[in-house]
Amino acid sequence: ARRLGAAATTELASFATPVPPAEDLTVVAVSATGRSVEVLAAVEPYAGTGRLVAVTNDDASPLAALADRVVLLHAG
Repeated sequence: ARRLGAAATTELASFATPVPPAEDLTVVAVSATGRSVEVLAAVEPYAGTGRLVAVTNDDASPLAALADRVVLLHAG
């Protein structure tokens, strides 16, 4: 995203909320199971504000339920 000129940052789920939720913000959360406690806690403030994209193996996971869009990993 940065290479294409977008303002993008990366954070580990174990860090505090890096930027406040905003209508013009897109958050991409990656969790293979979609059940990682740290990832769920990190994205909770963003649910319902801006756009939340979940990248996960499980489209029925708690992370997928919070997300506006789900991208399936299809990883074993």
